[in-house]
Amino acid sequence: MTTTTGKVFQGDAKLFQNFTKNIIDIGITTDYRDAIQDVGGFNTATQISLFSDGRAKETDTDRTDKRGWIGEEILTNIEGKPIIFGSRLWLLEGNKRNSENLNKMNEYTYEALKWYVDFNICSKVLVSCNYLNNDLEKAEIHITLVRPKDENLNFKYFYNWELRNYEVNEQ
Repeated sequence: MTTTTGKVFQGDAKLFQNFTKNIIDIGITTDYRDAIQDVGGFNTATQISLFSDGRAKETDTDRTDKRGWIGEEILTNIEGKPIIFGSRLWLLEGNKRNSENLNKMNEYTYEALKWYVDFNICSKVLVSCNYLNNDLEKAEIHITLVRPKDENLNFKYFYNWELRNYEVNEQ
């Protein structure tokens, strides 16, 4: 894709978090007029996969609001499995901070990123979630995308359970 300035866009669009407005936005460069900042790797795809609300399963909640993309209920891949967009991390809001919910955080994180393996982008997705020290408000999410022909990609996020926001720690 080429921008209005003729710069070729490569990789993902860079996202940044505006803490005062509690929003995520696309970065705009200062060296090119109105050009989108780009970033190599899979940073943006990983952030969108994790921090967009995924559709709740029927067994997840008795809420009428299932959030997420309704297309998950009707669209399937060539194997007949539902197409997943986003994650179910939002289901952990307001839950107790314990090992059971930490296991769910690991499960939901892996599930949101499994498409990397399904589309043969990575051979494996490794996920490790834990609480930071004694701070039960924040959890740390470590992700490694194992790529057989390239270097592995590592990501680390800090997820605040109360505020439902995350911080990116670019490695």
